[in-house]
Amino acid sequence: MAIICREYKLLFVMAPRTACSATGKVLCEKLGGEYIPSQDIVESDGKFKVQKKHSTLNELVDNQLISREELSDYLKFTCVRNPYDLVVSEYVKRKTTYQPLLDDPNSWIHKVPGYIDGMEFCKNHTFEEWVIYRYQVNSLDRLRGKGHKSIFNKFTNGVDELMKFENLQVDFKKILSKAGISDSINIPLYNKTPEKDKKYHEYYTKKAKNIVEYAFREELEKYQYSF
Repeated sequence: MAIICREYKLLFVMAPRTACSATGKVLCEKLGGEYIPSQDIVESDGKFKVQKKHSTLNELVDNQLISREELSDYLKFTCVRNPYDLVVSEYVKRKTTYQPLLDDPNSWIHKVPGYIDGMEFCKNHTFEEWVIYRYQVNSLDRLRGKGHKSIFNKFTNGVDELMKFENLQVDFKKILSKAGISDSINIPLYNKTPEKDKKYHEYYTKKAKNIVEYAFREELEKYQYSF
């Protein structure tokens, strides 16, 4: 999904694991933002077609939730995060935070193909094993230069401005300034992962680091991140 602030002509694309819930909450409470779409759009089999929370600009346009012409009137922005850190957050969420959702048949985890399989794997495996399971590229694909992963490209496609998770408050202030908003609006700590009890570097073995470095090398370079 995205958050649209019609009065201020702002459109926030919510990329996962980037404090998007906290940012969206502020936009809704302080700047009259609203979700677009207002509810998840699902297929006949119950799987997501367009998510309320993590939809892209292309999905919004393709499903006639907003037109290309309307988009041109808005300042469109999103947020990115260091892939090394994001992969750790993903693992911890699946291993611990989201486990209670398995008992809720209406939860979003049941609407994302393959997500529960990943949760079951994380529950019983180490971080390194998860990285191998999820991101390791076989030798032949490496020789062919294949196997790169993308977390953010589909969310950044078509946006005007990028924020960085690591510099969120400062970057958010710059976005508001571009929209003509001079008020000081802080993004609160929200939806934090308490189970992530150490810095992301401490989760990595040499093997896990090498796998993530290869899998996300294009995004690491594009968004200027390092270990």
